[in-house]
Amino acid sequence: MSYTMKDLEIRNDSAEESIRTRKIFLDLKSKAIKGETLTEHEKEFFCQGVRLSLLNDGLETDYPCCANVIFKIKYLYYFHDLTGASTYQKPENGKLVDIPKEEAQRDLNYLINEAKEWMTEIQKTNHSSELMQQVSKETREQIKILDNSPEFKNDIFSKGTFRYKYKLWGLLLMTKYAYLVCLEIIETLNEFPYKFKINSKSIEFDEFSLIHIIIRHYAELTKQYETGKSYHNVDFHPRQLALDLESIFHMIEAVIPIENLNNIVFEYKNQIYEIWINERNKSKKGVGNVKVLRLETFYPIQDKDRLKYILETFTSHYINDDLEYYKNTAGNK
Repeated sequence: MSYTMKDLEIRNDSAEESIRTRKIFLDLKSKAIKGETLTEHEKEFFCQGVRLSLLNDGLETDYPCCANVIFKIKYLYYFHDLTGASTYQKPENGKLVDIPKEEAQRDLNYLINEAKEWMTEIQKTNHSSELMQQVSKETREQIKILDNSPEFKNDIFSKGTFRYKYKLWGLLLMTKYAYLVCLEIIETLNEFPYKFKINSKSIEFDEFSLIHIIIRHYAELTKQYETGKSYHNVDFHPRQLALDLESIFHMIEAVIPIENLNNIVFEYKNQIYEIWINERNKSKKGVGNVKVLRLETFYPIQDKDRLKYILETFTSHYINDDLEYYKNTAGNK
């Protein structure tokens, strides 16, 4: 039986809490040694315990289950510059300290090797995991965007340069990190695909929704190439996205029906957002192909022409001090 996220929370610094969390740690350690499967949140809890342990619990590298945790930590230290030319820092005893050059170079070599291995994985088109299938497809699309950027498209020798390779490696590491975050997000939801209702119709938020939105419309700082996409700010955290959107829909429908499900536009805290929902065929075990409504993308509108069109042709409806709904009265565009 897996531990819940609440089980894995450290509630206080009492002796009783230390005993409780140590018991969980030892149970997870036993499972890790046996090679049993841990959830992503259990891995985080266990590997942090190994890292902070003052007892004879070994190193994170002793446990294969810590591979994802190690990757995420190192990625966040170095994603801004894989070349080794920067000063890198990590937290130590409550403060940031410079990472020694030798350690940084080892870590960067590790990350570049991870990028190369991930490249091999994303080239496959027959993954058994739907999430892996979607992240592979999206990563290949992102590589096409990089390849078609002005600095590389018209230079036949550019792909042999380190300038291109570092950007490609950075892209690959970004999508792997996004994939691992998506694994965590799925664990936080009671069901997945996550389903909610708008205008009494069931809408699915699935692997495609999650990968598409997070890779295309989050992580702006990690992308060293122009994508032409808009990016979310802190108002919508990716780990709470499905739940937050469901809450937005409920608040709107308490005031006015959402009639056009295909294109939903709303303003939240002075930023206008757009959601697209489309009908798709989905294979259902024991049934065959069924039609579902899928939330496909969600982003802040930053294109001036699109904003102008919406403000001139949509009707604004006040929902509360933070939220307005824009009803489309001119048809889709």
